[in-house]
Amino acid sequence: MADWNNHKTECPELATCMIARGALIKPWLFTEIKEQRHWDISSGERLNIFKDFVHFGLQHWGSDTKGVETTRRFLLEWLSYTCRYIPVGLLEVVPQRINWRPPSYYGRDDLETLMASDSAADW
Repeated sequence: MADWNNHKTECPELATCMIARGALIKPWLFTEIKEQRHWDISSGERLNIFKDFVHFGLQHWGSDTKGVETTRRFLLEWLSYTCRYIPVGLLEVVPQRINWRPPSYYGRDDLETLMASDSAADW
């Protein structure tokens, strides 16, 4: 499967392409496509995306016990995808393929290392 830039070059007559699971792993994927670049997003910027998700989840489902549980359930489900992301600055080959599973690695800071963990106990 080609990345969005190769897809655009190989099929110039197409106006769209389906993103699907790529947006679960990299919710900033649409920004990368719009700006035609690979964004080496920091762990702090990624954490802010999660904070926004929690804020909007509590706003939507409520801040009572049921709303918190629902927000938490969907956040943990999402984290099971985002832990697969390998930061651009750590890749040997760009772009990352969606089916690549990163081996355990140390990130550029403790938060990045924690976000790369596939252990739900770390989330």
